[in-house]
Amino acid sequence: MKNKSTKLFRRILSVILAAVMAVTCMITAVYAKGTGKKYYNHYPVVLVHGFMGWGEQDAQDSSRPYWGFNLVEHLQSEGYEVYHPSLGPFTGAWDRACELWAYLYGGTVDYGKVHSEKCHHKRYGRTYAKGAIADLGKTEAHKKIELLGHSFGGPTVKQFVELLSNGSAEEREGTDAKDLSPLFKGGHGDIIHTVTTLDGVNNGTTLADLVSPLYPEIVRAMLLVTMVMKDANLESKTMDLGQEQFGLGDYPELKKQITLHSPFDTQKGIDAYANDRMDNIAEEMTIDFCQEENEKQGVNPHIYYFAQRALATKQGEDGKPVPLDFMSTTCRIPATLMCKELPTDRVKTLKLDDSWWPNDGYVNVIGQSAPLNQPAKEGTWDTKFQPGVWYNMPVIAADHVFWMGMSGTQKDLWAIFDQMLDLYRQLPDA
Repeated sequence: MKNKSTKLFRRILSVILAAVMAVTCMITAVYAKGTGKKYYNHYPVVLVHGFMGWGEQDAQDSSRPYWGFNLVEHLQSEGYEVYHPSLGPFTGAWDRACELWAYLYGGTVDYGKVHSEKCHHKRYGRTYAKGAIADLGKTEAHKKIELLGHSFGGPTVKQFVELLSNGSAEEREGTDAKDLSPLFKGGHGDIIHTVTTLDGVNNGTTLADLVSPLYPEIVRAMLLVTMVMKDANLESKTMDLGQEQFGLGDYPELKKQITLHSPFDTQKGIDAYANDRMDNIAEEMTIDFCQEENEKQGVNPHIYYFAQRALATKQGEDGKPVPLDFMSTTCRIPATLMCKELPTDRVKTLKLDDSWWPNDGYVNVIGQSAPLNQPAKEGTWDTKFQPGVWYNMPVIAADHVFWMGMSGTQKDLWAIFDQMLDLYRQLPDA
């Protein structure tokens, strides 16, 4: 009799809770006054920087923000809760995903027992005493996030969502259950509302394939000089290299003394990073690598996906692209290389054709588009969007650094971010 009463009580309680949730959803889904728009949420926004980028933990972000034209301040003035973490500027997508998890929830970065052994670096990274959104997924206000990644932030958010949704079978099999990071268990995909790549390296870029044969030597020289000089002047100490797992320094602290470091102290870590195919950010932007990763990843049926794309070239008389006049100098230099040839002899997974010529100075338009192996549609701002499908949004006339406020105008940058985030508020939870 007691068991029957308990079951009845539980059923009644579940009905009451369901009713409360339904009412909550109805209240949350309010109409914006005078616009006719139906808003379902107002989730936090997380912006993920690209290769050689920086975020809110880097000292230089206060004087030279990655998200320029005061974008973060503008979004905050519009009522958005905005986060823009500092992830490893030279770090691969897997390691960055692990850093993003620790940044959001707090705790020590765990790169995974199996992964760290495979990639010859330390398993653990820095510790976040407090998570930026520690109650993510646990409260109505922080039920989900809008996740946007620029450039290599594209592969980063794709990898992050894959681990959130499905975890890692390798890590689960090779790690004691008590010692396994929650990230590798999977089952957390419901904390993401939308995924947006901003000129993301979703399918790779011909630029990476054109320079990849030289990259190990380039990165050795670049990291070696940076590590030797990292305490030699104020500028070199304002950006976190994010390479602690390779033994390449810790989080930068502004110190009064000026010191030089021995190149022999970091040579082993630099070699481990430069010679590895995984965790080597330039290798991870090659077309073949991106296709291989895309095959391992899928779409989460409960998440909305958007590929925002930009074009800053036109077809020249010889059929090859030439930069448009508005392309910034920052993009014009790599574009010169991209506009000369296609690395057809280096790419094995795809047959490159004329569709790969158009680019934004760093990434080909087809490289910025939805992963080629995943469900995708052409989208407009009036499309009735469905979760579990990538939408290739209209290509805008801009170059790669437009999203950083390094080209274009403040008005245009603010306008497209306002348009995106306003749209996402109108998308009900899937």
